[in-house]
Amino acid sequence: MEEFQKFYEIANMVNLTEFVKRIENLISTIRTQNFTKIAVTGVRNVGKTTFINKIVGTEVWEAGNMDEDEKPLRISFEPLNDDENFNCILKVEQNWHDLKAIIYELREQNLIKENSLSEEMYPLDVVFFIISATAPFTKSEIDFLKALSLLQRQVIVNGMFYVKESDREKVKNYISKINNSLNLPPVIFIEDDEKQNLGKIIRNILPSYIELNELRENKCKSVMEHTLNVLEQAVRKAIQDTENESSESARSFAIKTDGLRSNCYTLRMDVEDYKKNAVGRIVKDLSDDREKLFEELVEAANKNRNADKIQEGFEKKYKLLSISAVETLQKIFMEDLRKIDSSAGLIGVPNWCEDTAKQLEKFSPENILKNLEPKKLNATSSNSKDINKTALIGTGILAGGMLLAPLPAAISIGGAVIAAAYGAFSYMKDKKRGNREDFNVLHDFISKGLENIDSWIRKIADISYSKITEQILIGEKSLSNLNTAQNESKISELNDLLKVCNQIRENLNNG
Repeated sequence: MEEFQKFYEIANMVNLTEFVKRIENLISTIRTQNFTKIAVTGVRNVGKTTFINKIVGTEVWEAGNMDEDEKPLRISFEPLNDDENFNCILKVEQNWHDLKAIIYELREQNLIKENSLSEEMYPLDVVFFIISATAPFTKSEIDFLKALSLLQRQVIVNGMFYVKESDREKVKNYISKINNSLNLPPVIFIEDDEKQNLGKIIRNILPSYIELNELRENKCKSVMEHTLNVLEQAVRKAIQDTENESSESARSFAIKTDGLRSNCYTLRMDVEDYKKNAVGRIVKDLSDDREKLFEELVEAANKNRNADKIQEGFEKKYKLLSISAVETLQKIFMEDLRKIDSSAGLIGVPNWCEDTAKQLEKFSPENILKNLEPKKLNATSSNSKDINKTALIGTGILAGGMLLAPLPAAISIGGAVIAAAYGAFSYMKDKKRGNREDFNVLHDFISKGLENIDSWIRKIADISYSKITEQILIGEKSLSNLNTAQNESKISELNDLLKVCNQIRENLNNG
């Protein structure tokens, strides 16, 4: 059946597959059953068993013998297997045998559940509802009959002999009036009359084959509608639960991560402070070396005006300064990395694990330089007119003969510093004197060289420390990217199922 294929499609999404399977079996049972199933019900001690004995024509069950905890009675006129929920009594009586009827004695609470027909009672076809003539049609009885609207209902009135003869007509009129308002067939009154063939009367009002099939199809349609309502309600609840889950997750996540996000931000600011302090310390050392270098250069110039030797000596000095600066930066960076690693572990930075610090060591200043391609830069100009031009020689930052290729082009240590010593003293040698202006030029070249190392150290520090910041940011961003895609996809699928529900409802209404 096409509808059930769609039912299963919906049920799979809302964990109701077993429910749909049970309903499918129920409908199959309703459509294929060969017996007219009749329920006799009513309040306790209203005469259900007596009524059954009368319509069958013999005593099949002792009146008042059923306790509250006993199973209801099923009287079968065919050798059928016992029912799990009933005491089955085989009673062969020709008239009922020909009708292929099964009679059940049921209490009211067996028939309805939550003001509607119980699911397991759908295979019933007819209900004979016994009421007392002395207390007919209480509110609960009227509600009960309304709940059984899917079955053929027949009201049977017992105990008319308890009513005064003068009042009997009034009681009958009252009962018939209420009965008609419920659109039920005429009431059957059990008379205290031996001539009343109650069995024949009841057999005559049982539904014909065509009426029975129509009744059962209406029940099947009702079961389908009930199933659809249950599934649709489950889908809507699943949508609401998923939306609530997303909303609650977002709220809980925000509350949980606000502090962590703040701590990550603070840690990133700490990294910046560590970098500034590291660079500041190295820059201060270089600044302190400026005057010392100037004095050494002047003293060397006075002792020996050979520009080649001056160049060679001060090339070594600047290289040593560069190496010392890197070593100092390396030491500070490793200390800072250990402090940051400890802080990150304490505050629980996302994506920061035990090996993170070890991985970040690959970006330490010394490791950066080890992985760069060595490149030398030669400065050849000794003409005083080319001093400034020579000082700007270079396309990369060099130190110790190594080029930091990934960095932007800048004045190179290997070019500017060496050219400063070479060009300045060539200029002084040519003039054969060292006046104040010459010394100022010399001082400027020394400053440029130190500034060059300063700039170079800053750029290396930027690379090393920015890798730490980048790792913290990865964790920070993961806090902002709450994964709702899965829930959104589920809600979309559930909304599609609601469209399927509407389509099934249209088919049922049109069918």
